[in-house]
Amino acid sequence: MSGPPHARIGLLVNPTSRRGLAERDGIHAARCLRALGFDVVDLTAGSAEEAARMSSAAVASSEGLDALFAVGGDGTVGIAVDALADSKIPLGILAVGTGNDAARHFGLPRRDVDAALALALDALESKRTFAADVLEVASEAGSRRVMSVVSAGLDADVNRRTNSFSFPRGGARYARGIVSAVANFAPYGFRLEIDGRACSAPATLVSVANTRFFGAGLPIAPSATVTDGLADVVFAAGLSRLQIIDLLPRLALGRHPNHPLVHFVRARRVRIACEPCAGARPPDPMADGDRLGTLPIDVTCLPGAVEVLI
Repeated sequence: MSGPPHARIGLLVNPTSRRGLAERDGIHAARCLRALGFDVVDLTAGSAEEAARMSSAAVASSEGLDALFAVGGDGTVGIAVDALADSKIPLGILAVGTGNDAARHFGLPRRDVDAALALALDALESKRTFAADVLEVASEAGSRRVMSVVSAGLDADVNRRTNSFSFPRGGARYARGIVSAVANFAPYGFRLEIDGRACSAPATLVSVANTRFFGAGLPIAPSATVTDGLADVVFAAGLSRLQIIDLLPRLALGRHPNHPLVHFVRARRVRIACEPCAGARPPDPMADGDRLGTLPIDVTCLPGAVEVLI
């Protein structure tokens, strides 16, 4: 491992990721970086709000950062992406969380902090970065940028339930979230505006994807890239519980694009709102594992907005 001399690296650590294991990995990463002569800015935070404030302040600091490393899961990556904005400070992903879907998309190491750190430092030394699109989400709670997938239907309900469970560990929590959400499901009423074209309909699943994966490896948008300046909008019509159960194996294998009730469209801007006449009230939207506020939301794809070390 090496890097530019006297490089200043912000280390954003989510101490609650994987029930505290990310904090251990963050301490290990900081120790390794300091042993190699790097100036480490410790951005370990007790909450997402505190992490966002600390990261934004470090990025805007007059002393500056040469890179920002995110130690945790997709939520931690999302906080880093939001802080980096258009700063051109590169992002290193040390994926040690539960889902790690951003790292999965980029082909980066997962749950191996030494391998992830070695790759990020080699990329930093070689100035090997990848300009990736991000999604900007505007809601009543404000505006933020995220890396992976915005969810607003059953997918959001599964995410919310998964976050509330303390067991089982790892990706199996998502399976438990799916079972719980499907058992209580009724089609939601949505109004969608996709690049200015509007429709209202009952729906099961509404996802706006920048990367291919969500839910710890489910390929929600198998053809998604982060270089085309467009988001992949995935819409599943109002399904019965039996139809959802039939769809799930296809989703796990990335074969759902062939399902007659699942629709894909690429778009630059998407507005998602409730339509009470079309079905039940949708759950609160989620992105990168975190709640975004309430509907309506406006999602815009921002081309090449963050530099990723790969």
